[in-house]
Parts: sequence; C-alpha cells; structure tokens
Amino acid sequence: GMFVTNITSRASTDAGPVMTVQGLVPGTTGTFHNLLATTALGTGTTSTSLTSVVHVAPWVSTATNQRVPFQLPKKFRVITTYASTEDITYSVGVDLNG
Repeated sequence: GMFVTNITSRASTDAGPVMTVQGLVPGTTGTFHNLLATTALGTGTTSTSLTSVVHVAPWVSTATNQRVPFQLPKKFRVITTYASTEDITYSVGVDLNG
C-alpha cells in the first residue's frame, strides 16, 4: 500500500505529524502491531506545505521511516499523532495498489 500525507498548511518551523501504519494481529479482534512508523513529517524543511509518501509492500526495499517490505494485511489502520500546539491542516490517503 502507498500512504500519502498531504500537508497544506503549517507553521514553517513546525514538524508535521507522525504516521504509523499498523496491522491487525491474526486471530485477534483488536490487537495491532506496527508495520511502519515515520518520523515527524516535514522535519528539516521550512516549507509550509509538502507531500510525504511511504510504502508498505513486499516488493519495496527497506528505507528507514519510509518503506517496509511487508505484505499489508487485510485489516490495518493508520494513526497520525501531532505533538505541536501550532495549527496544521493535512490529510492522509491510501492507495492499496501502490
């Protein structure tokens, strides 16, 4: 799967959200494990808008905080956390064929 975070507005000195993709542990009804966790998106840039893409797919090579070569389970969830008090506008999209 391809997970895209599109930040359209943020303080130029503020780091964006952290995105975590989790898969449901087989045979359970609510136990999830981390497949991929990013660093704060936008760290190191002063741009007030940016797009970040991460991948969870068996055909990708590993890149820390960006790509993991795992099969995306049928049941997964995406969690975003944002630790700043500054306002931010962003969205997360998923392409299961990515």
